Amino acid sequence: MSNERIDLTQFEGMTTPWDFGKKYPHIESAKVAVELIAELKRMYAREDELLDALRIIRDDLNEGMAQGHLPIESTHGVSARKIRNFANDGFESFKRRESND
Repeated sequence: MSNERIDLTQFEGMTTPWDFGKKYPHIESAKVAVELIAELKRMYAREDELLDALRIIRDDLNEGMAQGHLPIESTHGVSARKIRNFANDGFESFKRRESND
């Protein structure tokens, strides 16, 4: 399985099985294809939102720790450094995957 996103621009404007069936008559289950494309678009959008959230968390924690406004370790065992590292690792891991495709 590839980590590369499928280019969905080729399916723009195809919102019904009939639209899909006209362009791809060899695919028998046009309804399923249209539903899968719509779901894939939703998943890509959600993935982008989550990556933005990870980036914001990482950047905000970096800024707060650098300015001394955020204690790195709290008295309750919560570590801002661990949270920042988790957000950074998730964001950077995805970016590495994208650049390797």
